[in-house]
Amino acid sequence: MARYGNVDAGFATLRDALSARTVPDLKLLAALFAKELPTRKDDLIAVIEKALAGDGLRKMWESMDPLSRAAVAEVTHGKDAFLHMTRFAAKYGEVPRRHRYNSYQDKNIPWTLLDVVFTPDEMPRDLKERFRAFVPPPMPEKVVTLDALPEAVPVDEDSEESEMEPLEVCQTTKGALHDVVAVLRLVDAGKVTVSATTLRPALGGAKAVLAVLRDGDFVADKEIKKADDFIRAFAWPLIVQAAGWARLAGSKLELTKTGRDALARPAHEGIRHAWKRWLDKGLIDEFSRIDAIKGQNRKKNGGLTRVAPRRAALQKILSTCPPEKWIDIDEFFRHILASDIEYEVADDPWSLYITDAQYGNLDYGGGDTWSMVEGRYAMVLLWEYAATLGLLDIAHVPPDWARDDYMDHWGAEDLECLSRYD
Repeated sequence: MARYGNVDAGFATLRDALSARTVPDLKLLAALFAKELPTRKDDLIAVIEKALAGDGLRKMWESMDPLSRAAVAEVTHGKDAFLHMTRFAAKYGEVPRRHRYNSYQDKNIPWTLLDVVFTPDEMPRDLKERFRAFVPPPMPEKVVTLDALPEAVPVDEDSEESEMEPLEVCQTTKGALHDVVAVLRLVDAGKVTVSATTLRPALGGAKAVLAVLRDGDFVADKEIKKADDFIRAFAWPLIVQAAGWARLAGSKLELTKTGRDALARPAHEGIRHAWKRWLDKGLIDEFSRIDAIKGQNRKKNGGLTRVAPRRAALQKILSTCPPEKWIDIDEFFRHILASDIEYEVADDPWSLYITDAQYGNLDYGGGDTWSMVEGRYAMVLLWEYAATLGLLDIAHVPPDWARDDYMDHWGAEDLECLSRYD
């Protein structure tokens, strides 16, 4: 999502914004208010300013359609002066009708009153202050929850006729309260092996963790060929290190004094501590778990963004969701996009790719880039760490063909899924 400056940047007044227009554009705008039009630029600006003087601004707003009034309200009561179109579309399901200012827009779309208000997506500060006097706040953004889970969901295999796949429901709280103690004891027994360079679990270490988990892993044992194939059993060795409970000793983890103290304290306190520490000091970038997306270590275009702000953003978004309710993952994605809590995984998606760095880069090759990047990042954090720690429950199907947001991307046609989290 694009990041914008604060309200102090940009146009201070309506006159500043209008002065940035060309004479042909001003004629089209002035025609919204008068039939007889002057030819000089300053005179055209005066026609528009006169129409909006006094009570004219309120009358213009009242004449707008509901979606256009909503656009004015969002910016009038927003943090900055911009109409964030992606955010608006996610919240309202469509964008208001108006002329646009980029070469990809149909030039035949007529100019509307919103084109007076925004140049092209920015509202002048003086208009924002005047609107604030009478425009009510916009409707609050709320995530839509499910009253009950469906028994099965449709899965499209090779874009053929959908088949229904039963949902597997994983309730995680009791398991996490058991697992945090079991894994600490396993570390104390010297049974958890990890890589000395990456600190990620070795296959033997992950299997040892799997053996003590109350409810096993989220993935079927038959799918496991390497440590990276686990979810719960992969996460726990990293969680205990990030929490300060364990440290590397040769090829194995050993408990720290803090870890021994954690064994003596209530498990729920350990869960709270581990989640807070992961948000601040998680040992990996969760996006690295999306194996099919390459180029994550390239620095040419800025590489990946800092991970802590991403975690903080998702933590804040989670806090806006009601407890004890199920949320469809695509509705959660919509809620993220509709909120003013933004995060980006890559400074430039061009650096990321599937199969081929040129044709398959994520800023060029097709597919839903936000869902493939920011969405997949959220899936890893929620599933591998929040759910492993018992903070949320998960209902899922096997990943193959579960999502179609990547299938139109160049080079992805042979992938049955984009990630184990699909």
